[in-house]
Amino acid sequence: MSIYNYSIFETVVEQSSFVKAANILNLTPSAISHAIAKLESDFGFMLFVRSKTGVYLTGEGEKIYPHIKAILKEEEYLNQEVAQIHDIESGIISIGAFSSVTVHWLPEIIKTFREKHPKIEIRVFTGGYDKIQEWIANRSVDIAFISDKVLPDNVDFIPLHKDPIVFVLPKDFKPHKNNYVTVDDVQNMNFVMQLTGDNQETVRIIKKYKLNVNFQFHIKDDNSIIAMVEAGFGISALPKLVCKGISRNVNICKFIPDEYRIIGLVCPSSHYISPATQKMKEHIIEFINKNNLSNV
Repeated sequence: MSIYNYSIFETVVEQSSFVKAANILNLTPSAISHAIAKLESDFGFMLFVRSKTGVYLTGEGEKIYPHIKAILKEEEYLNQEVAQIHDIESGIISIGAFSSVTVHWLPEIIKTFREKHPKIEIRVFTGGYDKIQEWIANRSVDIAFISDKVLPDNVDFIPLHKDPIVFVLPKDFKPHKNNYVTVDDVQNMNFVMQLTGDNQETVRIIKKYKLNVNFQFHIKDDNSIIAMVEAGFGISALPKLVCKGISRNVNICKFIPDEYRIIGLVCPSSHYISPATQKMKEHIIEFINKNNLSNV
């Protein structure tokens, strides 16, 4: 069994296709098939189910997949450590983030990081809270942005920014106060919600203040939620960062009393952080401080 074959296995899983994996790795499909067949022979069981639409893991394959990812991650850490000893910057950093961070923070973070460390490759994975929790649990990412409201157990959390919860309102909605809304303003209202897994902040506010609301829609995309509010289907409660720079014809109002999420960083591998990941962590903290975002 070789690291090389493990890497092929991982790429096939990610692409759900031998052909796509071959294109990415600059190999022939037959070379991919040979490598997978060698692993299946060594393990003594099938790793993939072949179908007309692609390939997917067998039950046995799903059980060993996290272990193979861990081996590949440790191999990457070793390579980075060796490069560090030789004073050569290299490595791969996988960053997990929810969409508002990906849109408003990561472009500048990655741009300025690459200016300092051009040989370090950066991969970005964007998903909802549930996906980020999954990536942290299986160590698919090296570093992740996450809300304190959905923080997994037994991880070190570095708080970065307090992000207020605001209410997104149709233009014709008139709160009792012009510049903020209260619990009374949003009682008995139609709500446009995020999908389950991404809506913890909103659900927490509804439960905490015993709001009697009618759920109209459950939508994944932040911009689609705001579009539904603009069309008059209801109101929504979202973190302020989500609403930054929107061009929709809606009102964004502060909520009194104050509610917020704390955006922070987690490194899934607590026992070891690669040199490249450590540089990225330090760079992110520098970005937060430089842009006056550190308010926790």
